[in-house]
Amino acid sequence: MRQAELEQLYARLEKPMYNVAFRWMWDADEAQDAVQEAFVRLWRMGDRVQPATSEPLVYRILMNLINSRLRQKRVWRWVTLESLRESAKPWRRCPRTCDGSSSCASAAS
Repeated sequence: MRQAELEQLYARLEKPMYNVAFRWMWDADEAQDAVQEAFVRLWRMGDRVQPATSEPLVYRILMNLINSRLRQKRVWRWVTLESLRESAKPWRRCPRTCDGSSSCASAAS
């Protein structure tokens, strides 16, 4: 795909693709990033892309990016730092200034 063709495609599809991305993600910055990343990936595909199939391909790339980003958000909601902190046992330091070694009397308690 030549640069001129990609620029025309971007000028024509940027707003409709942004609308699709925003409706799925409900975050303006994430939606814009996803649209731009979709076009970057299309550009990197280079000559393998035929102009006739570039529009549905860039939409498919966009939807794959959206799904990946939404999946990442779901995972991070399940595993938060707070839940990790609660499950981890904090290392307890001796109230005195000892190094916590086994020779310390309060380390055993």
